Amino acid sequence: MADASNASEYPAAMALLKAGVGFFDSKIPEAMETYLESLLGAAESALAERGIYVHSGEINDDMLLAMYAEWLYRKKATGAGMPDMLRAEIRTRQVGKATQ
Repeated sequence: MADASNASEYPAAMALLKAGVGFFDSKIPEAMETYLESLLGAAESALAERGIYVHSGEINDDMLLAMYAEWLYRKKATGAGMPDMLRAEIRTRQVGKATQ
């Protein structure tokens, strides 16, 4: 399972996540950087629990990881449910894996 220590293995996903939550400058507070890394690790673990394994450098995987982590970020603040787009992408991946 993933943890925050290996979330830095996903530089593209981290860049997408930063932009998605409004950090367009590469310099963000260290505590926020650590928190975002933790969210990427949590997202990777949650996806793995659903049978979806992501690989750094694969744009679709980086996008999925960033979307999931961004939802975790927003969910904490708003309590919002999983967005339909994210739910559909997860479902598509699961169906694709089941039919291979």
